[in-house]
Amino acid sequence: MITVATRKSPLARIQTNTAVCLLSEALPDESFQILPIVTEIDSRLDYSLETQGGNGLFTKELDHALLNKTADIAIHSAKDLPIELADSLVIAGYTARESIADCLVSRVERHLIKQIATSSPRRREQLKEIFPDAKFKLIRGNVGTRLQKIANGEADATLLAEAGLNRLEIYEHEGLSFINLEVDLMVPAAGQGAIAVVCRSGDEARYRPHLCDQTFSAVSLEKACLKVLDGGCQSPAGLYFDGTHLHIFHPSIAYNCLKIEGNTAMEKEAFAVEQVQLIRHRINE
Repeated sequence: MITVATRKSPLARIQTNTAVCLLSEALPDESFQILPIVTEIDSRLDYSLETQGGNGLFTKELDHALLNKTADIAIHSAKDLPIELADSLVIAGYTARESIADCLVSRVERHLIKQIATSSPRRREQLKEIFPDAKFKLIRGNVGTRLQKIANGEADATLLAEAGLNRLEIYEHEGLSFINLEVDLMVPAAGQGAIAVVCRSGDEARYRPHLCDQTFSAVSLEKACLKVLDGGCQSPAGLYFDGTHLHIFHPSIAYNCLKIEGNTAMEKEAFAVEQVQLIRHRINE
């Protein structure tokens, strides 16, 4: 029996079911049970991830379940994972990546947007370039809650990951419009669109062959570059590797697109990290 830890939100449950379906097909002799876990951060909707610290808050309780062997694997949105996992834990791999786009959800026409709700420094900094006159406020809650808040007029717009909307099969909402932003306008978070499978160190060989190599290479490159550039899921940096180019956003340098050289995943990651180190030096000057 493989016990799978997950947060309790509707999106987390759907993502966990996706990973479990994939692994159960690959491991037909195994049975799986899902262990929903209440996380402190999900119950504290007044908590500011940016000002009070957000590193590891989405994973802490699930990490404990793995470390005390209550669970065998844990499922996360890859973008929510901290750069450094808890000791003795590793990323076994990722399911095939879905859309990396951020979706602008608004209740008014784009040119009328004056107030935007987001808790993400990355999204806020890039939105300032698109809507220089807009004011910003924080927003918390699951996807459905956020959509309803915008529909109720708490702000003119918010941003949500398209992958999450697709997994929840939310393609429209009364009174709201949905517009995907191009990557040069809104560089996603490192790992956005990927579902991560985390396990205890030493167990990864059991799961990794059944997960997506391409996604593992791309997200590993993005996370390695994020560690150099800024670090953490509450970083204002955006990073996306499309297989050829690394798209980067940082408030100090705005948008950059770098062609990544190398024949193997390891060579590409080393080249990308070297380029981002040069950018980090420019930022520090």
